[in-house]
Amino acid sequence: EEDDLLQVLTFFLQNDTTKRAVVSGSHPMQIIDAISHLLDSPSQHVQELSLELLTQILHYIEPGVLSGASEAMTRLLPRLCGLDQASELMRRLLSSLQWWPQYVQLVPLHFKRRWLADQLHSQAQQPTPVHLQVQKDDLLGSLCNKLKDCPDNLRWGIDVSFTDDEDDEDMEEEDVSTKDRKEFFRLAANEIMYADLELFKSKDGGRSFHVSPNATEKDHVEHLELCGKLIGLALLHGEPVPSMKLSKPLRRMLLGAPLRPLEDMASVDPAFYDSKVAYVLEGRYQEGEGSKELSALNLTFVDDAEGEKVELCLGGAERCVNEENKMQYLDLLCHHRLMDSVRDQVEAVLKGLHTLVPADVQTQLQRVFTATELGLCLCGEGTIDVSEWKGKSEQKTSNEIWDTFWRAVEAMSNEQRQGLLEFTTGAFTVQGDVEGLILAPTDGLLPEVVPGLDASPTLKLPGYGSVEQMRQALLRSCSGSDAELATNLWAR
Repeated sequence: EEDDLLQVLTFFLQNDTTKRAVVSGSHPMQIIDAISHLLDSPSQHVQELSLELLTQILHYIEPGVLSGASEAMTRLLPRLCGLDQASELMRRLLSSLQWWPQYVQLVPLHFKRRWLADQLHSQAQQPTPVHLQVQKDDLLGSLCNKLKDCPDNLRWGIDVSFTDDEDDEDMEEEDVSTKDRKEFFRLAANEIMYADLELFKSKDGGRSFHVSPNATEKDHVEHLELCGKLIGLALLHGEPVPSMKLSKPLRRMLLGAPLRPLEDMASVDPAFYDSKVAYVLEGRYQEGEGSKELSALNLTFVDDAEGEKVELCLGGAERCVNEENKMQYLDLLCHHRLMDSVRDQVEAVLKGLHTLVPADVQTQLQRVFTATELGLCLCGEGTIDVSEWKGKSEQKTSNEIWDTFWRAVEAMSNEQRQGLLEFTTGAFTVQGDVEGLILAPTDGLLPEVVPGLDASPTLKLPGYGSVEQMRQALLRSCSGSDAELATNLWAR
């Protein structure tokens, strides 16, 4: 019966008169819902007919119809990503789905990686990798010169050989090339992130690295541009570069996504956030015996980082901070530290990245990948042991909320757990090691994170009616979907 029905519907779609009946009203959603179940059939023939019908349905309907089929799409998308014969259909479908974040988050990261590589390969003029002969003892110097001469050909990737390596006669030529390329990415990333180069700086104990405002010399700019090319090549080849633990706001900028200044500052520089941003935001100046008014702090719209005073807005030196405008002041202050003070350095990285990722692909990249997923693509994915994470965490909330939280974590995919780990601790794991949490209650409606300076971070949780509600709330917070609902999501 399934076989007959699929063939009849497919036949109807090939006739202009009957086609209108099939694709009108709620019929497409009903058919998509049925196909989402039929793809679980053990019959390969039924699967093939289902995919053929789905291909035709998607061809004839307007993409907006999919917005009303959320339950069916929730079943359909993971199944399509797991079928080899559906890979081409899924790649085309993803181009339409990128406008609906609720659907994009259902697509596994491994499929997004393949989709991105296809997008980059399609930009190449000729399917021939660039061959690089480099020296291990002068890796960055030889790379800057070699990659400068072949920007248009890099989109099909690279083959690498080391001039100072002995030939490995026991390995096939293809295996040697793959081994050398992996070694090349590891060594190049390690050198780019090397502290003495002063290209990047960590202020969160080495969890992540943000662009350094001191990287102003000509060599710095060339190396930052090279860093952008390495990021693009690593994404193209799917090669992890674990030492490139770029900060979350920097990854947002690489995607072309807007910053979340206060949230991002809390993750990049927890000490500055606590001593300056949270101090003003929470009104701590009014606490204790030495309480004072905000005006007594003599703050103006000026940032004096790195010993240089910079106005945060026109006439900022004369504009005093008060209770009415302090949110604007903190937003501008954090944005200046994260972006404006390193704009030239970030643009150098982007210039290198755009050698491989053109503007139109970057726009799609922003809609398909989250900043966390970009970090996982670069650094690789470690598997999170939930029982180990739970064992390292501390309970300061009710047994019900504690149990619901960990059951919600267990119901997540490893990618989703990585996103939760970064949301709460500021870093995801590569080796599988995790930092514990302090779970505490909140009177608010959303999960809240208070970064820990000398202790574990605190995750404040409201009560939820079910494990699934808790899981969805955590996922929304990790992706930033609730950021607009909470002015200060990271700490209050």
